[in-house]
Amino acid sequence: MKRVTNLGLRWEWKHSIWMIFLVTPFTLPISFFYVGIRMYRRKWVLIGLLYLLLLSGVIYAVWVMDNRIEDVTVFSVPFVIITFMNGIYRLSVARKDFLLFLVEHIDSEERKRLEAAEQQRREKKMRQRNVRQSNVLTRTEIYKRQSAKTKFALTEKEKNKSHQVINMNKASVNEIARLPAIGLILAEKIIHSRKETGSFASFEQLVHEAGIKAHVFKEAKDYMAFTDEAIKPLRKQIVEKRIRKNRQEKGLPGRHIDF
Repeated sequence: MKRVTNLGLRWEWKHSIWMIFLVTPFTLPISFFYVGIRMYRRKWVLIGLLYLLLLSGVIYAVWVMDNRIEDVTVFSVPFVIITFMNGIYRLSVARKDFLLFLVEHIDSEERKRLEAAEQQRREKKMRQRNVRQSNVLTRTEIYKRQSAKTKFALTEKEKNKSHQVINMNKASVNEIARLPAIGLILAEKIIHSRKETGSFASFEQLVHEAGIKAHVFKEAKDYMAFTDEAIKPLRKQIVEKRIRKNRQEKGLPGRHIDF
């Protein structure tokens, strides 16, 4: 059940032991009598009497119609269940009323002590929750960073795999779009320029006709050839560049050439 006061769940359940009478429908009225008498509320006593009369009527009907037990069962069981569920709902309201009544009549010093203890318990619980959340965030951040590293490594691997030297006068839109920093839009523009002006003879003509920017051209230049014969030397240059770059990253000395 929901918390009713600021004195803690332990205190609330300690003063709700009378709800043990909810164990059966026929002991249900005792709980209403207890609450009504403790609070001097006629309302709850009358409700308890009402449930007592209803349940007593069921017992009387079973006793009178003993020879027709099946008819009694069909009638009494649903009635008892509905009465019991309704009584539980009303007792939850009575419990809230009863606990608020006790809070109003409790000793002020005792009330302050219980409220302080409950406040400390909540603060401790909040700190523990924050620690758990920070640990979860830390683990999540580590996972994200690891995922980002893996994704970056895979992306670089795929880039190195997909960036092949191509003949710009024969390549399709998709092949040109896979070049570094080119993309599909610029690739379509290059294809359009090639159809209008004919084959490209040099980098200068390509840059002029397609309007490629300097930083884009710088990244894609190594992968552009204009004849089939120029593809193989460019591939060799790319491989050599990668070898030199890897050796520099690993701190290995370069190749020495003796004359």
